[in-house]
Amino acid sequence: MDYMNFKRKGNKVYHERGDATLKISEKDIISARYGWAINRLKEYGARSVLDIGCGLGFGTNLLHQAGFNAKGLDYSDSAINICKERYPQINFMRNSIFDLNGEQFEAITAFEIIEHFNEIDQNHLLLKCNNLLKNNSVLFLSTPNIKYSKNRNVHHLKELSYKEITSMFSGAIVTGLVLPHIRKLLSFIISKERLADVHLPIFRTPVSLAEYFFIEITKEVLEKSLDKFQLPELASHDGTKQKR
Repeated sequence: MDYMNFKRKGNKVYHERGDATLKISEKDIISARYGWAINRLKEYGARSVLDIGCGLGFGTNLLHQAGFNAKGLDYSDSAINICKERYPQINFMRNSIFDLNGEQFEAITAFEIIEHFNEIDQNHLLLKCNNLLKNNSVLFLSTPNIKYSKNRNVHHLKELSYKEITSMFSGAIVTGLVLPHIRKLLSFIISKERLADVHLPIFRTPVSLAEYFFIEITKEVLEKSLDKFQLPELASHDGTKQKR
């Protein structure tokens, strides 16, 4: 996995999940993911949330503003340094998820993360998430739909289809997201500079048409799913073994 997945624009450096302004507003997409999770977290009554792959911390801050005890995690030194500078009120950690031990959380968010791992490591990621979750907790994932992935990211090692997701997580809630195509129409009458500041709602869609999947997995469902995986022991960076 390439943990240092950054893009350069002009004289600035952006993490791909950061609050960069791209052709389609990254803030719109991030806000849609975290807005979905925030609404569902309130249903669960969760308070402590680990935000894996937090990038520049924009989404972690949304969780914090919504009243959750959110911690952000990213492997990039540069990203975490920016997080700490922008959001000093939030606890950010520069680490690999595989090296976290001890503390458990009532919820985990991992948006646009799982596709950066190969199939074996995806299973290991899920195993580690399970170990970090308290009982009666929940994992929120989002990931591109391989069927509609237009500009395949070279850092994506294993994108997933709806069939693969439902096979992996029997009992999970899977919903779909599609980017607002009205933005494409607006691009003909509004300059790119002005369009960058226009933030539009993200629309839900049937999963068959989704550009991205939202996946809600309770710990109970996750543990049953892990029983299907044939996983070798995984050594963390400090040499310890990850256990079921």
